[in-house]
This record gives sequence, structure tokens and C-alpha cells, in this order.
Amino acid sequence: MTKEKLNWKPKRNITGVACWNVTSWKGKVQDIIISETEKHSMDICGISKKKWKGQGTCKHRKHIIIYSGKAKHERTQSGVCILLHEKYAPSIEDREYINDILLRTSLKPNHTTIHLISTYAPDISKPVEDSEKFYRELRTSVDKISNSHKIAVFMAISMLE
Repeated sequence: MTKEKLNWKPKRNITGVACWNVTSWKGKVQDIIISETEKHSMDICGISKKKWKGQGTCKHRKHIIIYSGKAKHERTQSGVCILLHEKYAPSIEDREYINDILLRTSLKPNHTTIHLISTYAPDISKPVEDSEKFYRELRTSVDKISNSHKIAVFMAISMLE
């Protein structure tokens, strides 16, 4: 077996997607995450537990970051975002900032609408009511989407905080 670098990049047009649970989104971590998505040809990445406050959209290098976190006056322990390569910027149709653990972004890159949902499910140490509320909110968000549209869910699941 040789130590040749493996190159999985296909000769076809494929959109690489990923899901990443991070402990922070500050300083060098942001650059590392974006560098890794570029290195592995991941154009779309759902990121959870990024600990940003507020909601919005920003740009970093060649990527658009759509994020949803806790209110600015609250202590942050959670947050989700969707990282998109800038080539998808013209395709962004809608954003729904549901809460700090549930975010939906809609793209229409061709003739098909694709809904990207980035989420962080409550861990098993949380009360059952938290999980029930989370899945009700996820179901409500999904139920709003037309049956003719595509859906991709980036769900991080953790055993314990």
C-alpha cells in the first residue's frame, strides 16, 4: 500500500455536504472549519453548538454563514449555522431563524427548491419535555415545506453535555 494522497473528488458534478459539531466559532477555529470544508470539497455544512449570539448572515472568505443563536443578553451554550460556498448566494430564497438549535435556509439552485435545516437535538440528560418541544418545532418547520421540495437535515445528536 502506498502513501499516495487519496483524492475522492469525482469527475461528476457533486455537491459535498457535511455536518459538524463544534465547541466554539471564534478566532482560528472559524478558519480551520472553513479550510477543512474547502479541503474536502464540502460546499454546504450544517454546524451546531457554535455559541454565537443573535441571528443573521455574514461572509467569511468564500463562504456565507447563516446563523441562529441565543439572544444577545443570554449566556450562550448553543447555536446553529449553515455554511454555504459563495456560489450559492444567488440561490438563497429564504431563512427561518426558529431558535438557537433550529435554523432553516431555502435554496433554489436550479428548478428545485432545497430546504437546509441545521439543528442540535437536546442531549439525553435534558428533561423529556425539552426533547418533545424540539421535535414538535422540527416537525412544524418541516410541515411548512411543500411536498415537491427537497429537504436536507443536518442534525447533531449528543449523548451528554
